[in-house]
Amino acid sequence: MFILTPKPDYKKIETEVLAFWKNKKIFARSISERPKNKKFIFYEGPPTANGHPGIHHIIARAYKDIIPRYKTMRGFRVPRQAGWDTHGLPVELEVEKMLGISGKDKIESLVPTKRESIIKFNQLCKENVFKYQKEWERITERIGYWVDMDNPYITYKNDYIEKLWGIIKIIWDKGLLYQDYKVLPYCFRCGTGLSSHEVAQEYKDITDTSIFVKFKSVSEDNTFFLAWTTTPWTLPGNVALAVGAKIKYAKYQTETSEKIILAESLAPEILGEKVKKVKTFVGADLVGQKYEPIFNLEKTRAHKDQYTLLPADFVSTSEGSGIVHTAVMYGEDDFALSKKFNLPTIHTVDKKGNFTDQVETLAGKNIFESNQQIIADLKKRGLLFSELKITHSYPFCWRCHNPLIYYAKESWFIAMKKLRSQLVSNNEKINWIPSHLKHGRFGNWLEETKDWALSRDRYWATPLPVWRCHTAVSQISPIAITSGQANLKSQNDNAKTQIKKNYCNHTEVIGSFDELAKKSVKPIDIKNFDPHRPFIDEIKLKCPKCSGEMEKDQAVIDCWFDSGAMPFASGASENIGFPADYISEAIDQTRGWFYTLLAISTLLGKGPSYKNVICIGHIVDEHGKKMSKSLGNALDPNLILDKFGADNLRFYLVSVNQPGLTKRFSEKELLTCVRKNLLVLWNITNYFLTYSRLDGWQFKNSPPSHFLDLWLASRIAKLKNEIIAKLDNYEITTAANLIESFF
Repeated sequence: MFILTPKPDYKKIETEVLAFWKNKKIFARSISERPKNKKFIFYEGPPTANGHPGIHHIIARAYKDIIPRYKTMRGFRVPRQAGWDTHGLPVELEVEKMLGISGKDKIESLVPTKRESIIKFNQLCKENVFKYQKEWERITERIGYWVDMDNPYITYKNDYIEKLWGIIKIIWDKGLLYQDYKVLPYCFRCGTGLSSHEVAQEYKDITDTSIFVKFKSVSEDNTFFLAWTTTPWTLPGNVALAVGAKIKYAKYQTETSEKIILAESLAPEILGEKVKKVKTFVGADLVGQKYEPIFNLEKTRAHKDQYTLLPADFVSTSEGSGIVHTAVMYGEDDFALSKKFNLPTIHTVDKKGNFTDQVETLAGKNIFESNQQIIADLKKRGLLFSELKITHSYPFCWRCHNPLIYYAKESWFIAMKKLRSQLVSNNEKINWIPSHLKHGRFGNWLEETKDWALSRDRYWATPLPVWRCHTAVSQISPIAITSGQANLKSQNDNAKTQIKKNYCNHTEVIGSFDELAKKSVKPIDIKNFDPHRPFIDEIKLKCPKCSGEMEKDQAVIDCWFDSGAMPFASGASENIGFPADYISEAIDQTRGWFYTLLAISTLLGKGPSYKNVICIGHIVDEHGKKMSKSLGNALDPNLILDKFGADNLRFYLVSVNQPGLTKRFSEKELLTCVRKNLLVLWNITNYFLTYSRLDGWQFKNSPPSHFLDLWLASRIAKLKNEIIAKLDNYEITTAANLIESFF
């Protein structure tokens, strides 16, 4: 009779196995005792150890571990180096929370001087980055994830930073690193710009008030151009209206005798039926017409195209009114239009997200908090045509979760658009699991590749190794600058040209600490110096062009560059191998680590950094909600491991559904998985051991003879071959389901 045995003590059993592995150095031997000429290359995506590990980290580590462990069983030598991602705003934000402060002004005033404040802040970041290291190491060992944690690569270490500098130097020498004044995604809480792949990390659906605004025509009484915006705070910065040259427009007379001009196809929905069409024309007919500014701000310069209707390719009739309000400092298309028509480029919003003194009634107020005041003011002046609520997807800072804005500022860029075709070509060499990501989420992203906004205006990060000479090589008089100029605009441009010509401006990118020491004005002990801010900012170089002194650009770089350069900066490409045969991370890394790995290896002309990638869907609670402490649904993975065991948890996470799908974590489903699988195996084993001992059975290594044994041996051989075929093709879930069926 088959009797259910008592429930196994998973924690006790697994702890004994872990002790055996540790005492016998099984992991190290599984590498050293495999042939050196039969390597399988795995790269570990570096986590940040300044937060608690969660269930989502366990699923990632389970997927990471299965393939290298399988390849080891197949006779491959699989070195696995751990890594720690230690720079960037995620670390800085934790320190700000710890100190009870928020914002760059508070960071720079921790102590009386800015320099000492930055030193203190960065030291706290360095200490904080490994706050939960032991916890990470314990849970990594507890779940049986084999990775070398004794010799990890660490992104804040000097040798890592120096290799990053070497990569940036190569990019500079290729002519792919440049500085420009552009509109960037910008977080005013963090006080820095973001790259396009960072912005893609976090979008939220929000409900905003959008408005239709009337811009009064200068040439015709009681006539208005109707424009639509979802960002009322940009209206004080309006400098032009844009129309599509070939779009059909019409003028309508309303019941109040006002005449409204907008796209003909959009008029019925916006104006309703109680209007009279007066005239039709195309956008080209409107170009050059003037309107009255709705905010009469004091401009530092004027231009003939200011407050004018201008032609633009980006105007469409898919939404809005067919007339686009243009605030050139807060939109990419708008800024491009300003370059084409030399529109004034003046900020009405400061870098803290507050209105400047130019906007007198709103000076010092937060832009988002001022939207309703702006709407009320327009309504009072009869310039608000209508308002409506819309729900749309809006970008948020992936680090502090503050809403982003688009903001014109100077930054350093990598010219990724020039490499778009190489990126797409290299992606063709990668095997993606799930396969639809290759030409879908990831492939589409590559097709729209934008230049990488590399620099950040922050503190705890790899410094951008750029030095520039600001030495004045001659003096010029103010009269010479303005002499003979026709207008203020040309005066301004001429002044810029004169100043540029009369300053050295020689720029160098430093590729190593040795090079830094050779070119430094003062001696540097490169073996013992700290390359972080503010120390690196204080190093001046001898200018080879004018013999003056070159100063460090105080920018630091995007921390995603640190992790994306991992194969080269960690030494993995030399010591382990290149490219990786296998990597695995969550779905958000298509715009994170997966992208930056490919971007940097492509920049270096090395092809793709990885051959096979398993992309894991997000894990949520049983109701489909994201797990978080604030919602009260966060799980302590240690309690789950103690209750169910690591083997059961791992098997459940990889067998419940395919890797790319969202996984709803449920203890009830996990318990069902336990009962169907490993508990069945446990009971079968106990049953066999119990009765084989009673019968005095002895093992003999001989071929099976009983027909049931023959059948079972055949079934096992078939299962083995099926699993090999599936895992060779990186189909982990399908392989797990085959084992489940066999149980």
